[in-house]
This record gives sequence, structure tokens and C-alpha cells, in this order.
Amino acid sequence: MAHTDEQVFHICLAGARVSNDLSLIQTLKSKHLITLVESIHLLSLSAILPGTDMVVLDCSGNHERGLQLVPWLKSHFPELVIVLVNGGLTQEQIASAFKEGAKDYFSDPYDVKLLAKRVNALCARRNRIE
Repeated sequence: MAHTDEQVFHICLAGARVSNDLSLIQTLKSKHLITLVESIHLLSLSAILPGTDMVVLDCSGNHERGLQLVPWLKSHFPELVIVLVNGGLTQEQIASAFKEGAKDYFSDPYDVKLLAKRVNALCARRNRIE
């Protein structure tokens, strides 16, 4: 097995759009372990969260539920990095999500390469902090 200095992170792509975005999945899976959760309603019931480093949360199907999940996720998993995608959120809702612990927000349409680059940067930053 080849030695690598890069740590592998466990990233959950939650929500219909990101969990079905083949380009995003392929880009991220070359460096990380990826779990797909199509419905964000299932996220709070998921047994994978304790071992997850980051959630890319697609709020496009239900932005209110997505916004409710941010403080819940941070209260139960304080080290979890949360990136919000889509959702059509207002500036006030985005500011609230950041205040609750989200680290970034990508509006629709998101650029897959830019989102993957940001996910990798947040993982690298987390690695330096640990």
C-alpha cells in the first residue's frame, strides 16, 4: 500500500441533488470516503454521523429542514464541518446558518469543481487544526 501524507476524510453528501451528482461524487471519491444520503430527513437518523467529518447538505428540497439540521448537527457532532448547497436561502438565512456553524454556502447552480476544491480545503484546514 502506498504511503500518503493526506488524510482520508469521511464526507456525507446529503440531499437529492448532491447525492446524485455523479461528477461531484467522482471528484471527491478519489481522495475521500463518500457516503450518500438522498433524503436529508434521514440524516438525523443515520448511524454514519459519528464517523463523519463533513456533511455537504443540499437544502434544495426543503430549505427549512436543512436550516433546522445545522444547529442539531452541531449540537450532537460539534467537530462536524457543514457546507450548505442550494436551498434558495435568503441572506438572513445564510447568515443564520453561518452563526449556527455552517462553514460555507453554495447557491444554485453550483460549480462542481469549486465545491470539490472548497471541500478539500476545509478538510486540509481541519487536518491542520487536529
